[in-house]
Amino acid sequence: MERQNLEEGLQATLLESKPNGTGIDCSNTQSLSLPPPSSSSVTGVLVFSTLVAVCGYSCYGFAVGYSSPAESGIMEELGLSVAAYSVFGSIMTVGGMLGAILSGRIADILGRKLAMLFSEIFCTLGWFAIVFAKDVLWLDLGRLSIGFGVGLISYVPVYIAEITPRDLRGVFTAFTQLMNTFGFSLVFFIGNDISWRTLALVGATPCLLQIVTLFFIPESPRWLAKVGREKEFETALQRLRGEIADISQEAADIRENLENFHQGSGTRSLELFQRRYINFLIIGVGLVFLQQLAGVSGMTYYADSIFEKAGVSTSLGSTLVAIAAIPATVVGVLLMDKAGRKPLLLISAAGMCICLFLIGLAFCFQGIPHLEHLTPILVLIGLLGNTLANSVGMSGIPWVIMSEIFPMNVKATGGSLVTFVCWSCSWVMTYTFNFMMEWSSAGTFFMFSGVNLANVIFIAKMYSVFGSIMTVGGMLGAILSGRIADILGRRLAAMLFSEIFCTLGWFAIVFAKDVLWLDLRRLSIGFGVGLISYVPVYIAEITPRDLRGVFTAFTQLMNTFGFSLVFFIGNDISWHTLALVGSIPCLLQIVTLFFIPESPRWLAKVGREKEFETALQRLRGEIADISQEAADIRQLAGVSGMTCYADSIFEKAGVSTSLGSTLVAIAAVVTRLLVISAAGMCIFLFLIGLAFCFQGIPHLEDLTPILVLIGILGNTLANSVGMSGIPWVIMSEIFPMNVKATGGRPGDLCLLVMLLGYDLHFQLYDGMELCRIYHTAAGTFFISSGVNLANVIFIAKMVPGD
Repeated sequence: MERQNLEEGLQATLLESKPNGTGIDCSNTQSLSLPPPSSSSVTGVLVFSTLVAVCGYSCYGFAVGYSSPAESGIMEELGLSVAAYSVFGSIMTVGGMLGAILSGRIADILGRKLAMLFSEIFCTLGWFAIVFAKDVLWLDLGRLSIGFGVGLISYVPVYIAEITPRDLRGVFTAFTQLMNTFGFSLVFFIGNDISWRTLALVGATPCLLQIVTLFFIPESPRWLAKVGREKEFETALQRLRGEIADISQEAADIRENLENFHQGSGTRSLELFQRRYINFLIIGVGLVFLQQLAGVSGMTYYADSIFEKAGVSTSLGSTLVAIAAIPATVVGVLLMDKAGRKPLLLISAAGMCICLFLIGLAFCFQGIPHLEHLTPILVLIGLLGNTLANSVGMSGIPWVIMSEIFPMNVKATGGSLVTFVCWSCSWVMTYTFNFMMEWSSAGTFFMFSGVNLANVIFIAKMYSVFGSIMTVGGMLGAILSGRIADILGRRLAAMLFSEIFCTLGWFAIVFAKDVLWLDLRRLSIGFGVGLISYVPVYIAEITPRDLRGVFTAFTQLMNTFGFSLVFFIGNDISWHTLALVGSIPCLLQIVTLFFIPESPRWLAKVGREKEFETALQRLRGEIADISQEAADIRQLAGVSGMTCYADSIFEKAGVSTSLGSTLVAIAAVVTRLLVISAAGMCIFLFLIGLAFCFQGIPHLEDLTPILVLIGILGNTLANSVGMSGIPWVIMSEIFPMNVKATGGRPGDLCLLVMLLGYDLHFQLYDGMELCRIYHTAAGTFFISSGVNLANVIFIAKMVPGD
């Protein structure tokens, strides 16, 4: 019941995709049911107040985009280095952090209007400091002042949410993003045609305009009610709703909400971290954290340098990006309350993931004959697509959600924390972006693409924490597994630590009394599973080369055994008992680990020569001659991974492939098995999709159950033959010893990508959430079939054959 209530609450909070759904009234989150809305008529005062409030947001967009067209002019005139200009570009985010910390408290004490006034004063001073700057110090101080002002003005969405009727709140709040985009586009349109000083003067214009017009708009009625200014509260509300509107019900609702939450001036900041607010906090912080970690700020601040590096005209690229941003933002604003927040966020994050991957691929083509000419056009397409995708959802919707989800008594604190996290991450990305591009342009964008993939998963699973949180733990474990295994050894790190975390997790689930402990323990199991992913590497390192494929494949056999066991007995015993059964193999491994040797290859790598020879002799037998193998292991520390892979797997490719062939021979023809497996999955998934198409068709709908059953069984068989286990065999063999656990930790990357892909795959079948384009189960399986067809092509072209 608690889980059900939690999911229902989160669904209400995150504004499930229902027509005209604008989300919850966050002034009362103890009960997520909504009171009937007041009049939704749009008055002139409401529109004017909104336009004045969002006017300053064009300064925000202008300031974000300013550093891109101004880069060459400032560096040339004032002689700044790349590092110095990176400080100038990123120091605005430091000011933003300071402003974010204070914005909620200032807005709570002095009111929303005064908070906006202070914001524009700092922004105006900052722009004029840049206009008249003679050295880098005044440049940085001006940029810092602008950042502080922008940090304060981030409270604008909250003001708009508080003055608008509930059924119009999404559209009106989203105008902040529209003005943000307008400022961003304007600086890209004119930035290449005027000097950087004149450009800064243009940036000050909306700030001055807002300072003047702020005196003609009402204060937030909710804030006035909160501080006990009853007469002004009713006057402001009446002014916003119109002279003839009946505001009695809405005024009563506002007072009741404030009373329910014991609203007063004594609210403590730590109150935000109470358990009843934790889900709202995770959603708000998680969205802006992943938004910034995906590199949005870095790409915006230094768009011209990206175009230049790719060989694209900076004026052409900037103009096209500016043109693309405005209509995409308008579409996002118009669709927000019709399509819902979640679908737009999913489309936005998925689109950014694809476009950023395309840019990374484009930079990979640089220096490759016959492909390098594709780099400029692919980078331009990728950046335009990323701008469109970002503008539709990720750019503005997280702030709309932030303005709605926090209840009144923690709205200021919650908004400040979310904004602070946003600015902190933005500073990291804007300061390091140029250095990351110098390190690897392709690698930078591949990382950003991966973050957006994680964002898709986060957005899709915000309602179902328990089901997905194991994969979050798995990601953390995967990131650390290589380093731990490299420092502490395969046996201690990859297995002992793993099973300790898994055992603790299982026992905590057995004795769990509430949902929080369930989620924490599931996270612990995921972390342990992420660490234990290093087992195939351990097995590959202890077995002889000609048996490596078979022995490593036993990991998948045991994986399948565990999966099958839980399906066999899961419906006959309680979930507490089932968790207890899950802990048995963990306890068994903890005991038996003390009786097996450490990996000889790892012992040789860390220089423990005596233990290395002892362990290898023990594994090969008392009378075996290990001298040649020991010499080979010492030499293999720097051998090419592909050479090692070819020697260990494909030297067996010519062995008989008849039914009576040995498992060693079968493991040798890796490419054939993978192609057969992926092709079989492609066919069977297409069959399932076809079966769902038959539903509702006379004379054919009877075929659906049998075809789905055949398809699922066939897909399981095809997966088990190759795709389920062989990739891990390959991963454990292809990487040479010197990078197997450290360096770039490719093994960790493989697992991390697998876990992200697994969670995304899980979504395809979890209510078909990610396939809203089709609205059918058939579409889901046709997409999966297409992915496996792409997999067949990838294997045939990329995996070494026999």
